[in-house]
Amino acid sequence: MTRSKELEEVIKDYKGCSVQSLYAEFGAEITARIIHVFGGDFLYIPHASTILRDHISKCVIEEYQAGAGYRDIAKNHDISTRTVRRIIDREKLRLSSAKYLCQKREDKH
Repeated sequence: MTRSKELEEVIKDYKGCSVQSLYAEFGAEITARIIHVFGGDFLYIPHASTILRDHISKCVIEEYQAGAGYRDIAKNHDISTRTVRRIIDREKLRLSSAKYLCQKREDKH
């Protein structure tokens, strides 16, 4: 029996919560592949809503930088103009903070 097949057999009876969840959802073969690739690592998998929110934020910023107005951006993504404003303000703050930190580093040298 190969190590992969042996692992697939052992997985079925393994009591670790995350391994059992993977096994229940994907079966022994895919769970074994995940263990081979990520075993021993800490793996954070964000919620789908987080991934979608980040994608929308990126699109909002790109559209704003291309010259689109708040209302058009809001309509394109089915969000409020207030949300568009918050996303853009957050990005402006991030950029100004990064610029400030770079300037501080240059002042030290």
